[in-house]
Amino acid sequence: MRVFVFTQKQIEAAFAARIEAAGDDAAERDRRRIERRVFEAFAAAPEARPLLAPTGLYCFTRDQWAEAYGGWLAREKLRRPDAAPAIERHGGALDALMASRWPIEAKLLVRECLGEEDLVEEGQPEREAAVG
Repeated sequence: MRVFVFTQKQIEAAFAARIEAAGDDAAERDRRRIERRVFEAFAAAPEARPLLAPTGLYCFTRDQWAEAYGGWLAREKLRRPDAAPAIERHGGALDALMASRWPIEAKLLVRECLGEEDLVEEGQPEREAAVG
């Protein structure tokens, strides 16, 4: 399971490094700046609140991202139908970025987490039996 875990400072640094890595390619730098702005707009939206812990740490699974981000994109397209194609294009680019290896490389993602089935050792009773 992919679990994103990062602070605001970490995501800002990750986007800054990504933009800088585009080098002299102005079009690529602009595209990466747009991805950062889309993330910032989403992060300020009510749909992003469930992804942010009270401590200020972002912590969410890929499924939670998809639900919250997808809901925000849909709302934005309804709110600004004239900009729907651009919202879809730029929003899709950010979603693809979050699904790529970039979050792992930028240390925004815990690559693997233990599920309930991983916590039960062979020969040990199921967790429910131990709790019950």
